[in-house]
Amino acid sequence: MRPHVTQFTINGRVHTFDEYAAIGTREARMLYRRDAMDAHTAAFKEADDLLNKIREDADALFAAELEGVPRRIPIRLTRAGKPDRRFAERVNPAWRVIDLRKRQVVDAAAAQIAPIVCSWRFHYQYEQVFDTWEACVETPMERLRTLLGRMDWYSHYSDDYSVWQRGEAQMGEAKSLVRKLGPEAEAMFNRACPWLNEDGSRKEDAA
Repeated sequence: MRPHVTQFTINGRVHTFDEYAAIGTREARMLYRRDAMDAHTAAFKEADDLLNKIREDADALFAAELEGVPRRIPIRLTRAGKPDRRFAERVNPAWRVIDLRKRQVVDAAAAQIAPIVCSWRFHYQYEQVFDTWEACVETPMERLRTLLGRMDWYSHYSDDYSVWQRGEAQMGEAKSLVRKLGPEAEAMFNRACPWLNEDGSRKEDAA
């Protein structure tokens, strides 16, 4: 099975599903994934610092034009020279035009940075792609190990139906894999289960 997203770029480095799938072991894939996440964090910080510098340069470039141009137009005065409270302050059109030009300069520079640095802005988007890739390539035994590591063993005590439902789904998938994989998987399940001994017998102190 091939996922919908098959590649993405971080700081000029293209990561592909085929490359990920060719990595031999789950441990090696987790190292690859960690390195990619670290690269994303570093690239995003680098891009953010560069964008802040671009904004500072744009502020300096347009400072002279904005000098003396009020951002908001004062409240209108009545014939008696007092504030006319029927009219509120509004943005000065002259200031708005200059500010728009400044933002266009910043946006144009930012557009040159973003495609080079990373495909998406947010960390969780990469995590979701890696989760999908892992589900496509992990062996049944690796999948069982992943499930046991994430298992909420006490979800059946929860008053939240969604928690109970998620726990039941995890347990059902884990038991299905144990039946398919045999004694080694059963021993792994028993070791992970809080109320079972490795031979499958119930622990005396289990709740």
